[in-house]
Amino acid sequence: MKSISLLIVDDSSTVRHLIAKYVKSILGIDTILTAQNGKEAFEIFQNNEIDIVISDWDMPVMTGEELLFDIRNKSKNKNVPFIMVTSHAEKDFIITAIQNGVNHYIVKPFTAADIERKITECLKLSKRRSYPRYSNLPAHNAFVTFKPSVLEANVVDISLEGSQIEFNYQDDITLFKQCLVNIDLALPGSPKKLFIGPIAAMVIRLEASDYANASSKLCRMGLYFSRDSVDKAVVKKLETLIDWLHSNSPEMHP
Repeated sequence: MKSISLLIVDDSSTVRHLIAKYVKSILGIDTILTAQNGKEAFEIFQNNEIDIVISDWDMPVMTGEELLFDIRNKSKNKNVPFIMVTSHAEKDFIITAIQNGVNHYIVKPFTAADIERKITECLKLSKRRSYPRYSNLPAHNAFVTFKPSVLEANVVDISLEGSQIEFNYQDDITLFKQCLVNIDLALPGSPKKLFIGPIAAMVIRLEASDYANASSKLCRMGLYFSRDSVDKAVVKKLETLIDWLHSNSPEMHP
């Protein structure tokens, strides 16, 4: 893991040193940058190639939450894995943080094993996200089934590993919930409609589409496709769609 670049953010020099010691001795990571608050961290982040961010949540000057917002909304590397370090173990707090873009969390006090496990999981996440995502879908119908409910949705982007869809929010939809996705569309130049599904998936992100409009229920949901649980014929159809999107548009989201 020597090629990995890590940014550690904490207002405590003791905690920064401890995490750095763990990752260097256990994982062999040599490129370790540190910051004492979110403001300093974001400046470092913008000027360096960072693979993983490990950040405290409650800090002076600029909090971990504010740092996360800036990374997700103001940087080119907006999909970087973000590990939150916090003393808050309440379920609602953790769920809200994940909805805001946290990938993994560590509750204080933590051990070297906790750090190792979360970094390893983040590296797996980065590998999944190496698949390009395409947003140039032609007109389509998409339906997401959370038994017994069926939601009509719009596919914002899609890859071989997952999709981002937009729909009207419902209270019974939560993170990590399992669902089935069905998409039907006609590819320009093809005489037949392409029916893709059902694709087994899991909700990995939920966020409002229009933060400025308090009355809007429109939201975006990130789905991770469980391809090992999907019929091979369905996977083949998904691959057909991705191949068509790749050949018909240069627009990709890494």
